[in-house]
Amino acid sequence: MSQTLSMKFGLESGGDRVISLPGPKANLTAAAASAALNAMVTAGEAFADPLTSGKRAEVIERTVTVLVNNEE
Repeated sequence: MSQTLSMKFGLESGGDRVISLPGPKANLTAAAASAALNAMVTAGEAFADPLTSGKRAEVIERTVTVLVNNEE
């Protein structure tokens, strides 16, 4: 099962941007995720459409079951 940290940000233009990172720490807390959102907003001025707020952080778990694999 693979995990991804997905973070959603508000943009200066009024839209949203989602940034996803594979393999988050197993013991990631809400406080650590909030700190990461805030750090990204601070660094987000580098984007053409700057990040203005951290809206959501979630860990997504995905399980893949291969039924047919003819790639070999």
